[in-house]
Amino acid sequence: MLPVYPIPVMRLWDAYTIENEPIGSCELMERAALACSRRIAERFDRAHEFLVCCGNGNNGGDGLVVARHLFQEGYRVLVCKVTCRASPTSENANALDRLSSAGFSDFVSIAEIPELLTGGRSWVVIDAILGSGLQRPPDGEVLTAIQVVNASRATVVAIDMPSGMFADALTPHEHAHADLTLSLHAPKLSQLIDPAGTSCGQTEVIPIGLMEEFYKVQVPDDWYVGLHDIRGIHRPRSAFSSKHQFGHLLCIGGARGMTGAIILASRAAIRMGAGRCTIASEQDNRYIVQTAVPEAMFVDLETVEFNKYQSIALGPGLGHSTAAAARVRRCLESFRGPLVLDADALNCVASQKMTKLLGRNCIITPHRAEFDRLFGNHTSDFERLETAKRCAVELGCTIVFKSHYTVVIPASGMRYFNASGNAGLAKGGTGDVLCGMIASLCAQAYEPLEACQLAVFLHGYSADLLAERMALEGIGPLDLIDHLPLAFKKMLSE
Repeated sequence: MLPVYPIPVMRLWDAYTIENEPIGSCELMERAALACSRRIAERFDRAHEFLVCCGNGNNGGDGLVVARHLFQEGYRVLVCKVTCRASPTSENANALDRLSSAGFSDFVSIAEIPELLTGGRSWVVIDAILGSGLQRPPDGEVLTAIQVVNASRATVVAIDMPSGMFADALTPHEHAHADLTLSLHAPKLSQLIDPAGTSCGQTEVIPIGLMEEFYKVQVPDDWYVGLHDIRGIHRPRSAFSSKHQFGHLLCIGGARGMTGAIILASRAAIRMGAGRCTIASEQDNRYIVQTAVPEAMFVDLETVEFNKYQSIALGPGLGHSTAAAARVRRCLESFRGPLVLDADALNCVASQKMTKLLGRNCIITPHRAEFDRLFGNHTSDFERLETAKRCAVELGCTIVFKSHYTVVIPASGMRYFNASGNAGLAKGGTGDVLCGMIASLCAQAYEPLEACQLAVFLHGYSADLLAERMALEGIGPLDLIDHLPLAFKKMLSE
């Protein structure tokens, strides 16, 4: 996992590495910019030309080093120097000297950029004006440069952060919009939260060799979870396994006319490996459900006994009726195993003010609107994630806040941002799939945090693999479910 540190701590991490590796600050800048240059060269062929916009701080120094490496590799490179502070940092001045010593002299002014970028050539703008340490809105020459770049049709690659964006908070003012952001060594909080993350385009983390021993000095509160972290959670099955070792899951939902939701949840649960699955729904749904999910058993909602099961998925298609709310309350009050609440179960909790019943056995999976119904209105996802952290600790439950980088927040209050997934998941039914996946892993005796992390990652990873051969618009929840076994196998073999 990679830590998601606030920017003051990122500076301490740099300083710790400089002191303990040891390495000079200019050498660390060289290492970071070389890693960025290599990634840019991998991404863009020599048909592209580069305009590197550099401030006179350390982010601009990174840009100057990138310009030098691209120039020495034979790319056509222009540099625009932008004044963002009274005098350049020593690292920036050193980088400029080295660029000039390499024989580079193609500098342009901000005023020349509009005409330059309207040419028919394939321009790539490297945005290295302002970095992640910004604390006030840009103005003057810096703001002009940002506006000029935003007005162009060029591809924009930001070094560490798009210029003008706050790294740790909502950005209410004008800032650069990038197609690709190369985040140095670790993600920044804004890159992972909507709408700020949208301005980053695609974010890639570029390792620059900061020392991992620093984690012991400054324990992170937030983590970024990727493929290699998730693979270690999986528990291999014995050749002598039986279905009774992998739990019996109950999926509750499917009011009249909304049977599809509970079908999706239960099919996903079976694909994720639950030993047995029973669906509790309206009696009128029996034939629909047992035709769509022949692997599952069926019980009437009125006669179900909760405590026969290892875990419960509660809510998909349940409806908002008084009877539905009563079932949610009864389940919260009587079931002591892992209980995953989604969709209508969350709406019943909110409308009937049952939030205080969400205990340590509960996992809730709200999207933005459901979250606000539960915990009050918020103006941004920054606020929601602060509330989620507080409420997970106070209630003792696990919160899965669904977004592009879905966040798992256990009762410890740590936040785990998920690295997989794409906009193909932005469809009705994909949340029902995730609910069933989490509950399935809980039935198999995975701890709640492990179950959530593994399910959330595989949910997104399945969509990522589908996106390699399908348009995002065409990916549906049934595609996700059918692809889960292949995603699971590929995850373990990577």
